[in-house]
Amino acid sequence: MKVSIIGLGWLGQGLADELLAKGYEVAGTTRSTEKQKRLIQSGIDTYLFDLFESEPEKQLPLSLFKDAIVIVNIAPGRRDLSNQLATAKGDRAESFQSRMLSLIEYAIASKSLHLCFVSTTSVFGSQDGRLAEKSQLSPETASGRAHAFIEKQAISNHPNKTSVLRLAGLIGHDQDGALRHPVTSLSKRERIENGDQVVNLVHRDDVITALIRIISRAENKADDHDLDNTVFQLCSTEHPTREDYYTWAADTLNLPRPNFVKDDEAESAQITSQGKKSKTLGKIIDATFTLNCLGIDLRYPSPYDMLKK
Repeated sequence: MKVSIIGLGWLGQGLADELLAKGYEVAGTTRSTEKQKRLIQSGIDTYLFDLFESEPEKQLPLSLFKDAIVIVNIAPGRRDLSNQLATAKGDRAESFQSRMLSLIEYAIASKSLHLCFVSTTSVFGSQDGRLAEKSQLSPETASGRAHAFIEKQAISNHPNKTSVLRLAGLIGHDQDGALRHPVTSLSKRERIENGDQVVNLVHRDDVITALIRIISRAENKADDHDLDNTVFQLCSTEHPTREDYYTWAADTLNLPRPNFVKDDEAESAQITSQGKKSKTLGKIIDATFTLNCLGIDLRYPSPYDMLKK
């Protein structure tokens, strides 16, 4: 089975490596000529592709998508997205969401078997409470609005060919072992607000497990009713407060403690795996449906599991 990963970045390359080890034929895209050479040497048929350079059909061959399960995993980047939307002047052909939809249309028209769009839980905005896959969307950022629009269009235009996987904050290690974690930047900041809000994080390894399960189900036509037209989302099942967790993470990594401003507002309390009782406020990403539907258990169910002392 062939899998094409549009966006062989930190997550995409990790997925590609796992798929190669399982015997899949893997293809994909990158924006870097040097990285393209390395990926080709590792056995990945790799094409240069820049979403904002020109239309997808001008950069990518039909063969990349034909008879393939396609994972679309291109993060806009805050700077890229805001600049692109600001200069588009109403011309959606130049916007992130329009180019992404063109890419999805091209992949489907090229006879791909199934397409999974990797989205973000920022489509929920700053709502309070527990939010499941079918909860109402309320995006507030340019990225959140664009992803919400792409989700809706992809599912409605191709209900028998597409699925969506929304991700909470993604953490883990690079291929070279370097850690990607919000505390590395938070530890450098002062007077951080919303310390009583909970964290919504997911480990890269758990995302790769979920994507491989989606790919496996796409291979098995008998499971199509559980996959097509389905929105999934991934997040840890435990949600400590930002202040509790990032203070603990900074201590664990021997970093300066983040300086949180005390917040008088609080609505509920919970006991974390560390035995701390913490007032909580904000959104809680609930991935119960996704875990049950895909039949997977998280390797890192708690953010505390993602860093070991």
